[in-house]
Amino acid sequence: MSNFLAWAVIPLVLMIVAAPIFYVLPTSRDKYLAALRLKAKNSGCLVKMVSLDKLDVVKSELVSSSGRVVQPKYQLMSYTRLIKSKVDFHQPFLFRRISDRTPQSISRLSRDWGLVMGTTQINRTAEPDVRASFLDKYANELVSIFQTLPLDVHGLSIDSKRLIIFWNERQETISKRKRLSNERIEQKAQENLVPINVCFRELENLIDQIS
Repeated sequence: MSNFLAWAVIPLVLMIVAAPIFYVLPTSRDKYLAALRLKAKNSGCLVKMVSLDKLDVVKSELVSSSGRVVQPKYQLMSYTRLIKSKVDFHQPFLFRRISDRTPQSISRLSRDWGLVMGTTQINRTAEPDVRASFLDKYANELVSIFQTLPLDVHGLSIDSKRLIIFWNERQETISKRKRLSNERIEQKAQENLVPINVCFRELENLIDQIS
């Protein structure tokens, strides 16, 4: 009986000892995000976490448990590409992905995209000609470029020196539980970064046309 108990206890002890080790090991999603951000940095992007106001909110989200008025925010990663441009927009454009419930602070450009009026007021006559010309001339091209982005890209900023994409990094494509090979993770990271790099390239080409 004692031998039987010993053989029964040993695996249990090993499992208890090994459990914390498996807990701290990086998951496939952790590896994917690390690979994605490294590839972005190697391609010339600056990557950091930022907050972006949540647009499609319900009233209950605007009040905290203590009764204080709050602005719900997304925690996203910003992917920034520095550019060299002779054009001066004076202020950045901030484009946001929108739904049917569009705040008054957003000027709708298409069914899915709008322009934040706090950063750009396209109706002001005092606005520099270059800003108005850029929007009037390239609004359709901009929307076409934005439509190619992953659905979890929540916004995009354009100014004279940088392009910024606010992205949730398509994390839902990688299961927390399923373990993938390193080769598959690298492939996923490369595939999901393609539309981001294409967007940067097309936007930079668009800005070069007015430089």
